[in-house]
Formats: sequence, structure tokens, C-alpha cells
Amino acid sequence: MRRTARSSRGFTLVEAVATMVILATISGVVSGIVWAGVRAFDEGAESARLHNEASIAMERMVRDLRAVPLADDGDPDISAITADSITWDGATRSLALDGDDLVLTIDGESGVLLRDVTGFTIGAFDASNSPMADTLSGDGAGPVRRISLEVTAARGRASATVRTKIFLRCMMLEVAE
Repeated sequence: MRRTARSSRGFTLVEAVATMVILATISGVVSGIVWAGVRAFDEGAESARLHNEASIAMERMVRDLRAVPLADDGDPDISAITADSITWDGATRSLALDGDDLVLTIDGESGVLLRDVTGFTIGAFDASNSPMADTLSGDGAGPVRRISLEVTAARGRASATVRTKIFLRCMMLEVAE
């Protein structure tokens, strides 16, 4: 009976401490894995939000730039193009990078299309799809037939880049002829 009574007493202090150390080690490893997953999810969600915002801004830019009207000379009514800005429609509309904000101005009213912009590039192309100079103004902007846009935005560790090439609708008459 003595042996039965001793074996049913429970754990010794050493066994309890060893069990706690093992459980603490396993918990530490598991919590590290869980937190890494949570951080990855947060970064992925922020990256998706950023990409969505950049895509919406790009859609607005494309819509406005496709609608560039013809000037009296039959060329697109583009006043000036630089690597990070464009002015059109008799200089009443412009798109430019202002600090880290992408700003669209229409008839003197400015609105931010996208915040946290780390890169914005505009390229101009002629009818043969050849790249034109980085800075064009006045008659130098007349031969522009396509415009490329690239926008990169970043928040924290997340970033998103969207790019497109726009064929100016006002030039569709030229293609049809």
C-alpha cells in the first residue's frame, strides 16, 4: 500500500518546473509565428489598400487625359509636359506631383488624387510610338499622341506601383483617315 500511496501523490517540484519551461518555450515559438502572420496580413492589407487607391487615381487620370481636346491647329491641346506634370485644355487643367500628393487641377480648383506618392513619371510619345523629350511646351507638345503614366505610392512597409499608356481620343480622327 505504501507504494500506491506514494505514486498517487502528484508531480514533484522539479517535474512541474520542467513542464512549465517546456510549455513557455513552445508558447514563445508559437506566439512568434502568430505575430509574424499578423504582421504579414497587415502589410498585405495595406498594400492592397494602397494599390486600390493608386488604381482609382490612375483611372481618373486616364479618363481626363483621354479627353484632351484638339487645339485650333489640329494637334492635342497640351500646353506643357514635364517628367512629373502635364497641362492641357488651354492651361485650364493640370496634373502634377506636389510634394507627396498627386494633384489634379480643373479650372483653378485643385484636388488630391493620391497621397503618399513616392514616384510619378509622365512620358510622351509621337504617332510612331517613339519617346519624345522629357520637357515639351507649346508647339513642341503638338506631336504628342500617347502619354504614359507611372505612379508609385508607399505607406510604412507597403508600396504599390501602377502604370499605363494612354492613346489620346482626340487623335482617333487621325487614325481613321
